[in-house]
Amino acid sequence: MKVQGYIKDVPHLVNKYKIKKIIIAIPTLSSGRMKEINDICNIEGVEIFKMPNIDDVLSGALEVNQLKKVKIEDLLGREPVELDMAMISRQLTNQTILVTGAGGSIGSEICRQVCKFNPKRIILLGHGENSIYLIHQELTKKYKDQIDIVPVIADIQNKQRMLEVMQEHKPYAVYHAAAHKHVPLMEYNPKEAIRNNILGTKKYSRICKGS
Repeated sequence: MKVQGYIKDVPHLVNKYKIKKIIIAIPTLSSGRMKEINDICNIEGVEIFKMPNIDDVLSGALEVNQLKKVKIEDLLGREPVELDMAMISRQLTNQTILVTGAGGSIGSEICRQVCKFNPKRIILLGHGENSIYLIHQELTKKYKDQIDIVPVIADIQNKQRMLEVMQEHKPYAVYHAAAHKHVPLMEYNPKEAIRNNILGTKKYSRICKGS
């Protein structure tokens, strides 16, 4: 069988040969490489499997043709963390929760996960009005009859504004996700990364502690 190319050629090969499934034949492939291939497969809409570990085949536990779907631990390179769902529920259910950076990629996902536990109110705090508008619309559409969803436009660097927000809403817990997360971009803007991620977090944590 002819070798067709490299990992970077997968999108082209998927389209050329109408591929529906991709099999990883290197059970010891690093988690980084596994994630790279998994991301490509997700974009291309292709299922991804991996062959069983050679030890399982030799011991008779598995046949060589018993393919396994790629799991989260394959991408992490470690066992997944088991969450204490009962404890999380006690902390979130029927409480007022505030999420900073609520419009960002991490903050918006935190908001989605928090809403699954039926808080009384969730405060969506962020500096960018468009991203806050989008997550507010998304959550309101899904939870409008269950949760009070409050959008707040504010900068965590503005101490007086943040004090006003904390005093008005009195959140039970704060999930702080207001940070610059794109490392290559921040390498060009280190002062802004320090101002926002370090000094901003320090300033806001003191406000939370005093509230």
